[in-house]
Amino acid sequence: MKGWRGEMLDEEFLNCLRCLHTGSSLSIATPDQRSQFNAAVRAGKSFRPQGELVSESLEGPDDGLLINQEGTWAYPIRNGIVVLLAKEAMSCDAITMEGRP
Repeated sequence: MKGWRGEMLDEEFLNCLRCLHTGSSLSIATPDQRSQFNAAVRAGKSFRPQGELVSESLEGPDDGLLINQEGTWAYPIRNGIVVLLAKEAMSCDAITMEGRP
């Protein structure tokens, strides 16, 4: 499976990962979804589960996002490392998800 900038993220590993808030599967954000997320962060429209405003965007060459199936929560990939911690989840309501109204 293609990663956030062309690297391979093992598909078997990705299939094992689940959203810590909904239990749904995770997928790698497209470049457009990542841009939408970063725009939402800059506009002050992304929050952590405890209500804290997300202040850092993910714009580095080794940064990315994993988004849950519902398109409600995202988990950061920072410097090529997946950060799958409940407190690091970020709301992603501003991201357009295929098939979501």
